[in-house]
Order: sequence, then structure tokens, then C-alpha cells
Amino acid sequence: METSVPNELPGGRPYFYYRMKKDFPIQSRNTHWRGFPQLLHLRDGAMEVWLNCQRYTLSAGDVLYIAAGTLISWRMQDAELDVLVFDPSRFMRLPGVQDILVSPRVACLCMRDDGQALVASLHNFIGGLILSPRYFENCVSDLRRIMLAYTESAYTVLPAETPPFSARQLSHLRTVLQLIEGHLYEQLTLDRLAEEIGLSSKYFCRFFQKMTGMTPFTYINARRVEQACDLFIRERATVREIAHRVGYNDINYFIKTFKRYCGMTPKRFSSRYFGSVEYLCQY
Repeated sequence: METSVPNELPGGRPYFYYRMKKDFPIQSRNTHWRGFPQLLHLRDGAMEVWLNCQRYTLSAGDVLYIAAGTLISWRMQDAELDVLVFDPSRFMRLPGVQDILVSPRVACLCMRDDGQALVASLHNFIGGLILSPRYFENCVSDLRRIMLAYTESAYTVLPAETPPFSARQLSHLRTVLQLIEGHLYEQLTLDRLAEEIGLSSKYFCRFFQKMTGMTPFTYINARRVEQACDLFIRERATVREIAHRVGYNDINYFIKTFKRYCGMTPKRFSSRYFGSVEYLCQY
């Protein structure tokens, strides 16, 4: 079984909105890349986010724009998020939007809304999308105000708290993550991962931990659990079935790993969160 960055939103929609609530047990997400442009509004709490492996700290009210293809990981603290995902192929047909979604100036932005106008526009924008499925055809002015907020003096662009990595390092990491995603449920060796980017196994481990904050196999286990969560939310299936589908032959080890990552057993997670569309945050 292979996984990859999705190329279309569910149901062919031009956007996908969900709210991540405080009670969701997964309060972090490991390094991955987003397949679609997104706007995130931190409604409450705090959030550390790494964009292309650079750290930013967000507080309640801050807004984050993430371009397609951005490497991202995050950790939340008692936080609640509004997340709005765009399908650029649909939005590109709107007059005036092309220069927003393809502009190199807005690859990724953390914005603090000093005057609150940005958050108000975002609330109006999201509210309109929810009330009318065709609202997106009339939202160009709100979208421009949100996406280009950093050009107005009322908004502060939050600076990165860590130095950038080189383009070569980011390219190597993307290559390795692509290999992992394509073979997530198979047995990958250190030698195979290191060979993909021409490094020794020893140096590869140091490189991967420096870029992601974890060892390669800790990362793989976490990604498998994230995929298991997605399956438990979407499907009625037994713990054994899901364990096998995400690459665990030992069900006891799967339960132990799942509980360590999510703070509850797979069975409890499934009974509590099955069908909770607002928690589907894989895009």
C-alpha cells in the first residue's frame, strides 16, 4: 500500500473547512508537506509550528498561511484551530486570485493581527463559505485582504525563531519523506533511506534528527499511528484490521505504540472519534 500527497480535495470541492478542537488527543503532527494552500487561525491556546524546518510560535488570534508543498510540523498547547484548505485549480479560475496563490511572496506567513481586521475578515470569509457553497465565487476581496495582509501596517509578520536550512538540506529531507510515504507500511532499513540521498547510515541518522527532531523509525511509527487515526475516523474496522493495514503484524505492539502517541487505546479512539469530520487534517 502506498501513500502520497493528495491531488484533489474530497468531493471535488474548491475548499475544505474544519475546526480542530481542544479535546482531540493528537496535539502534534510530525514533519510532512501540505498538498494544498491553507489558512489556519489559532482561536485559542498556543502553537509551535515549523515551516520548512524553521520554528515559529503562535498565540491566540494569530493567522498562518501555508503554500502548497511547504514542509510543516506543529505542536499545540490547549489549542483550537480553524483550518481552511483551498483547491488552487478551482480558485485559479477566479479573477485576481492567480497572483495570490502563486506569488512567491506568500510561500508561508505567520501573521499577528494587531488591528483585528484580519481575524474579522477571516471569520466573515469562513462564515460565508459555510453558509453558501458558491460563496467562493464572490470572495476575492476578502481572500486578497487575508492573503496579502502583510502589506498593510495593521499586521505584523512573525519572524522565524531559528535559522533557515539550506535548499539542499530541505531537498534531501523531501526526498526521504517521499520515500517513507511511498513505503510507509513496508519494512524500510536505515541503509535504504540513507542510500536515497547518498549518505552513510550514521550521518543520515544525525541529519534526519536535526531536521525533524526525531529518529527515522520514531518518525515512521508516528506516521503510521497518524494514518491509523485517519482510518479509525473514516471507517468502521477492528483494531486488528487497522493495525495490519498500517504495517503492524504485532497487535500488542500497535496498541502500545498508539497509546503512547494518542494517550488512549485504539478502541477508545475509534468509539470516540469515528465520523468526526472536523478532525480529518491530512490535506
